[in-house]
Amino acid sequence: MRLRKKNRCRVMTMLGFLKEKEEKEDKEKKSLTIPQREINTVADLKIDDEYIFAKGDTTVRDVAKKLLRGYYGTALIVDDNNNVLGAITLDIIVAKCIVESRNADETLARDIMDTNIIKVKKHTTIVDLDKMIREKKPAAVVVYDDQDEKVLGYVSPLDMMEALQALHQVQQTGETGENPDTENEKEDSSRD
Repeated sequence: MRLRKKNRCRVMTMLGFLKEKEEKEDKEKKSLTIPQREINTVADLKIDDEYIFAKGDTTVRDVAKKLLRGYYGTALIVDDNNNVLGAITLDIIVAKCIVESRNADETLARDIMDTNIIKVKKHTTIVDLDKMIREKKPAAVVVYDDQDEKVLGYVSPLDMMEALQALHQVQQTGETGENPDTENEKEDSSRD
């Protein structure tokens, strides 16, 4: 009889340990998904990475090499005045050159670029940008200065995911930044 009680205690202790471990892992997962900063506008994003510039008369092979060399996601295709004309991703290169059997050494960037781009200012809100992206489904989102003269950067899909996650987190936690579940736990423990 005594052995059974010991085993039951051991099992209960082990179950308690496993539950604590699972709760700790859940908290760690949640803390990993919480953005470290508030993101409200395009200016709050890191827009100076994940892209390169290429001239329209650059061969597709050269664009592909540059994209792969630096692990960039997008090449913004520009004219001689550095105006963005379109965008090329590795997906576009595969679709336009490999699937359509075009020679990457002879095909120019301007021949396969996607011209569906959105131009925004740095003060554009993430909510407004999300609406534009859903409506237009662009190949690229290019950020310009207020005079529409200088390209400040590129909003990547990863940037948008981070921004939307931050907005969602704010909606879930409210203005205080605290998790409502944590606040309820505090209330419950104060009643005990």
